[in-house]
Amino acid sequence: TLIGAELVMVLSAALRRGPWAGGALSRMGGALSRAGHLLHQCASRPSSTVSYPFLENGILPSEAMGVRVAQLAKPEEINSMDLRMAQELAAKVTQWETNEAVSTVVFSGVDEAFCGGVDLDFLASQPSAANELFEALRDLYSRVHAARTVSVGLALGQVTGGGLSLLSGSTFQMVGVDSCFACQEQRYGLVSDGSTLKVLVDRVGLPMARFLALTGHAVRGEDMLRLGLASHLTMGSSETERDLLRLLSGISAHSSAKDVEALVGELLDTVGTTQPGAPSVLGWADGVDVRGIAGLDMASDANPSFLSDPAFHSWVDRCFQSSSLSEIFAQVQADATATANASASPPSPSSPTSSLPSPPHPSWPAGALAALRSTPALSMAATLSLVNSAPNSSMQDFMQTAARTNVALAQGDEFQAVIQSILEDGAEYPETDLDLISSVLEDGRVQQATGLSP
Repeated sequence: TLIGAELVMVLSAALRRGPWAGGALSRMGGALSRAGHLLHQCASRPSSTVSYPFLENGILPSEAMGVRVAQLAKPEEINSMDLRMAQELAAKVTQWETNEAVSTVVFSGVDEAFCGGVDLDFLASQPSAANELFEALRDLYSRVHAARTVSVGLALGQVTGGGLSLLSGSTFQMVGVDSCFACQEQRYGLVSDGSTLKVLVDRVGLPMARFLALTGHAVRGEDMLRLGLASHLTMGSSETERDLLRLLSGISAHSSAKDVEALVGELLDTVGTTQPGAPSVLGWADGVDVRGIAGLDMASDANPSFLSDPAFHSWVDRCFQSSSLSEIFAQVQADATATANASASPPSPSSPTSSLPSPPHPSWPAGALAALRSTPALSMAATLSLVNSAPNSSMQDFMQTAARTNVALAQGDEFQAVIQSILEDGAEYPETDLDLISSVLEDGRVQQATGLSP
């Protein structure tokens, strides 16, 4: 019943306010992004260390009339999915899809997070399960994308890497002003799983997709709406989910997507919404060490977003137009050097001005270069190969390629070396440079992992 569903939501909201034990590894390797995964030192820990009522393998299910809700409930892992969780959610999607009494499905997450994609703790502790894990995730995302049932992805928090696959597969994607998305898997030696990279290419185009996928630049809720990664933006908070359920509970099993969209619009009218165009609040952070696990600070005091600046888009188009990783890296590095030199030695009035285009803001190439340097060369090259292949791939074929690539990477030396560097209390993984990129591109490992030409 609706009362029962609201009781679950209220109880869940109360529980999520409690303090969660952070993982030991999350304090290592410098400042971690809020979009980063919180790895734990104990490789044999249970899949979830937080107890919820009615919890089923990391999922808190509830229902209200014709509405079914799957709330991801692993806050200590920003709701990332291990094998059992992915299989459980896929089973529920199938169950609800075949139930004629179900009109709408809502996906959400607890503790200011929506979904973190693959559970790196699980993968690091059980690399032999990589094939089964990524196949389960691919199956889940495929079922969500193909479902006939109207669905709402309520992402009022962090969406990391593969989490975009779950969100984008929903009929409607609702984000909040405090929501944020970032690709982070490449920092650990993997690629973003599921449909994430293809969705980026389809929504924002190749240059911007390359930039977001390679650098892990974080995107706030309003920019997600502006870039087409979300369909609705709400000013609401934790009460939004309960309000949405209350509205949706009144529709029949035969209601259409237009009926659901009308109710979503009614909810936005109630809780408030913002329009694309107002300044948002995310960019490269000042003074943040971008070495380590994840290099972007997603705190509210970060610089204003560059993603609403046409000049920034022009710079991205110029630096990330190439399909070659070496060319992209070299161009970003050249811009970073040029802007650093210009800042150190401002030209005198009599000095000739360069005819070459330069970034209006020096932090753009500096931040991008720092992110590229801190990303393992093999996973970065594999990520770019997948991005480049996206325009000519169907969604299902792309997700199969991404899954196959992650299995190969997870069982390879680079992923294990990255994890080991984290376990060794912040020991540095070798910084990526042009020589290392050239070596990776020439030794055939990229093509072996992806099945694609690097």
